[in-house]
This record gives sequence, C-alpha cells and structure tokens, in this order.
Amino acid sequence: MKKTIIISTIMLFINLSYAQEVYKDYKDFYKSGKLKTLGKLTNNNNEVGEWKTYYENGKIATIKNYNLTGDIIGDWKQYHKTGGLKSIGKINNNGKLIGKWKWYYKTGYIKVIGEFDENGNHNGDWMFFYPNNTLRKNLYYKNGKLMEVISYFDIKGNPINKGTLINGNGTVRYYNLEEEFIEEIIYIDGIEKK
Repeated sequence: MKKTIIISTIMLFINLSYAQEVYKDYKDFYKSGKLKTLGKLTNNNNEVGEWKTYYENGKIATIKNYNLTGDIIGDWKQYHKTGGLKSIGKINNNGKLIGKWKWYYKTGYIKVIGEFDENGNHNGDWMFFYPNNTLRKNLYYKNGKLMEVISYFDIKGNPINKGTLINGNGTVRYYNLEEEFIEEIIYIDGIEKK
C-alpha cells in the first residue's frame, strides 16, 4: 500500500511539473516599431500554440499553430497585405499540407481548391479559377499523380484543348491566365516525363 501511495505521489508530481510549464510571451517588431510577430515560447525556446505575423501596415500576414516540439501543426491561414484571406488549410506534424486547402485572389475570389492526402500528395479534384471567378480547369489526382484533366476553359467558359491525358497517360496542354498556350507536357502513369 505504501509503495502505491509513493508511486502515485511521484507520478502526480511529474504530471504537475509538465502541466505547469510556463510559456514566455514573444514579440518581434519592425524597425518602425510596429508589431511583426506575436506568439509564445516553451522553456526550450520552441514556438508553441498560436503564432501571428503581421505586415508592416499592421494587417495580419499569417496565423499558424505549433505543438510543444515547435512543429507547425493544424490550421494555417495566410493573408494578403490588403487583409483578405490568401490561403487556408491544415498541416500535419510532419509539416505536410493535408486535407482541403483553398487559395484566394486579392479580390476574395477563389483561385484554387484542392485536397492533399495524409502524405501531402495532391489527391482528388483540383479546381483552378480565373480572377473573375469562372472555372479555369479541373484536374484529377490520385496519390500525387495527375490522372486526368477533366475540363479546361477559357475565361468566358468555352472549352479549350486540354490534351489527351486519360488514366495518367497522355499529354496536358498548359495556358497562362491570358489563355495563351505555354506548353504541352507528356505524362506516363501520372508523372511528368522529363
């Protein structure tokens, strides 16, 4: 019985010592004196919890979260200098992008929507949009491999030549935002042929 009480007391003391770790506030400033970074540090000087970075104009630049070992994990948000959301998604404890991610134009319209698997590979449908919010292209990935160009449109919504890619084999035609043809790339088993 005494051994059980002693062991329980020791375990309680160990747990309390970990639970009572005091985090230090961290702030960094631009030369102008404006706030640049705000967060907390562990006793080992690892970033922990929510961290915010700011543009010199005072607008938020990023919001990210760190675990106790200083690895970025969980929600990640990045903002344009004008204050609008630039990207949002999640990061796993290996630093890889996971789950659904969205990127935005400065206007607030969606630029890209896609999903990453647990290993950080592109997976499923990836949709790209023009700045006027019309669908530009829809690509299908499987385990990080480009399997199909489902659709490709000009800025008015008219279909354009997407190439021949089916089941990861064929060509993909690429265009810039002005709809000018850039190049055609060959894919074999979903991987770009070099």
